[in-house]
Amino acid sequence: MSISFLNIFSSYYTSASILNKQPVVSLNKVSNIEILKKAIIINTIMKDWEYIHTVAKAALLYYTEGKTQEEIAWQLGLSRPTISRMLSYARKSGIVSIRLDLPGEVYPELEDKLEKIFSLEEVTIVSSGDNLSLLKQNLGRGGADLLKRKIRGIDSLGISWGSTLFEVVNNFSRDSTNPKVKVVQLVGGMNPLNSSLYADELARILATKLGGNAYILRAPMIVDSPEIRNTMLNDSHIRDVLSIARKVDLAIVGIGAMDDNSILLKSGCISEEELKEIKSRGGVGDILGRFYDVNGNHVSSSIEDKIIGIGIDELKEIGYVIGIAGGKSKVRAILGALRMEVLDCLVIDEEAAREILNLGGVE
Repeated sequence: MSISFLNIFSSYYTSASILNKQPVVSLNKVSNIEILKKAIIINTIMKDWEYIHTVAKAALLYYTEGKTQEEIAWQLGLSRPTISRMLSYARKSGIVSIRLDLPGEVYPELEDKLEKIFSLEEVTIVSSGDNLSLLKQNLGRGGADLLKRKIRGIDSLGISWGSTLFEVVNNFSRDSTNPKVKVVQLVGGMNPLNSSLYADELARILATKLGGNAYILRAPMIVDSPEIRNTMLNDSHIRDVLSIARKVDLAIVGIGAMDDNSILLKSGCISEEELKEIKSRGGVGDILGRFYDVNGNHVSSSIEDKIIGIGIDELKEIGYVIGIAGGKSKVRAILGALRMEVLDCLVIDEEAAREILNLGGVE
């Protein structure tokens, strides 16, 4: 709409005369109704301009000068709710646009995408690093930071074992503000060359850092036969620890892949023949020694009735479950775990996260 200065002046003067019941002076020789309509339009334009001007002023004070909404309201002579609405309008209308210049190792958009696609409460993504050792250290730091935030208000947590979880425990700092939390072993141990990977060792170290007690499952993860397993499950100590494990407030677990680097294979928990058997049935990963395919479906094996520890269904009953894993070799295993819907939170590296989205056909 284009309105000349003469028309604006003429219309304003004429409409004012009408409203004050004074003689009408029509510079443009138009009807009084048309002049009144123009006056209303002009009045609206002026009010809109005044509002936009005030919005811009409020936004400048809030976003560049850091003033509070209360301070801005006092300065502009408006109420705080009015300022709040103006700031909201400034963002929605494009008067204010926000750009995040994020550091290279922070991935909030990617985290948000995974959270929404897989209905996770929280995803933490870390840098992939240049080698496997650095990757595990990064996952450990990310997992330790997340765990420290999540233990507030809980009484107990359960932990499995593995080299990545060792890094989590190793990076978890002792703090006087940490609550006294009891730490429970979720599954029996294994026989790695590096004793730091023992499940009981991880539980003890973490319990010490949390100032709580460790509940140790004094049994191997996999025994020689179902009969031996049944006998051991009748042991009062093992029975009591597993009972506590099923009732923990939070669980933190690793995710294993079915390849030559499988920690189950390297630790002697399963043989190469058993690994081949699991892979032939579509197995891509394991949690707590329970195997599944890429769609999260259970994959049976000859060892599942020889395992000492809680199962997947029992893990799902725990209030909050954190899964920690990374690396391209574990992408299918992580994707299967996500589709199994056993995890509430995931700590993963950037490259694996992007591969999961690609493999799932969602990026």
